[in-house]
Amino acid sequence: MNAIAGNLVINSTSGVVTTILRADEQLADTATVSVNSTSTSNYSNFQLNGFTETIGGLTLTTVTGLVRRS
Repeated sequence: MNAIAGNLVINSTSGVVTTILRADEQLADTATVSVNSTSTSNYSNFQLNGFTETIGGLTLTTVTGLVRRS
C-alpha cells in the first residue's frame, strides 16, 4: 500500500520545503512528482533517502530545487 496514492507536488513559495522518503515505494507507480520553487530564496527538495521509488513522471520547474538519492 502506498503512503501517497496520487501525484506529489513539492512547491515552495517561501523558505524551504522538503519531502523525504522513509521507506521503499511510497508513491503510486503512476504518480507524477513536481518539484517547484519561485525564486533563489525558496527551495523545494525531494530526497529519496537511499530508498527505491518508481514514478510515472518527474517535473522540475525550479530555480533552486533538488532531487537527491541519498
